[in-house]
Amino acid sequence: MQDVSYSREKLFGKVLNLRLPNKTRVELELEPVRVDSHIFAAKFTCLGHGQDLIKKFLFNLHRSSNADLYRSISMAP
Repeated sequence: MQDVSYSREKLFGKVLNLRLPNKTRVELELEPVRVDSHIFAAKFTCLGHGQDLIKKFLFNLHRSSNADLYRSISMAP
């Protein structure tokens, strides 16, 4: 494995371009919260009009992974 070290300054303001399963593109800007050698935690800010799309995607992902939680409130897929 290659030795890669990230600093907070190198990661701040970087933009991730994601393509959701429905082929929609969403841009997320990184704001590092914690950096430890090979691992970093970050807050994401959605750029453009993708905030509702990413919320819907994450909700549907959670709902499909935890269907039993949603059956009791009749929101199952």
